[in-house]
Amino acid sequence: MESRRAAPGPPSQGSAVGAGSAAELVYHLAGALGTELQELARRFGPNAAAGLVPLVVRALELLEKAAVGPAPDSVSHWLLLLPRTASRP
Repeated sequence: MESRRAAPGPPSQGSAVGAGSAAELVYHLAGALGTELQELARRFGPNAAAGLVPLVVRALELLEKAAVGPAPDSVSHWLLLLPRTASRP
């Protein structure tokens, strides 16, 4: 039976917890998953992980959005910045 490699720890384990560190963890996770998917493709052929790639990418995009918040140019961001009016003339 083949031994499993342990996933490497995040590069900044001693850093303070905050929005930046959450994003760093997501990016580190993306790199580790990419490495594992490449290894699967190398060992078992390119089709071995082909179905997983779009799912992993979407999950990482959602994690990134949760970690860093909405993009500054997103519509929802600008709507939150608009002043609220009680009534329109």
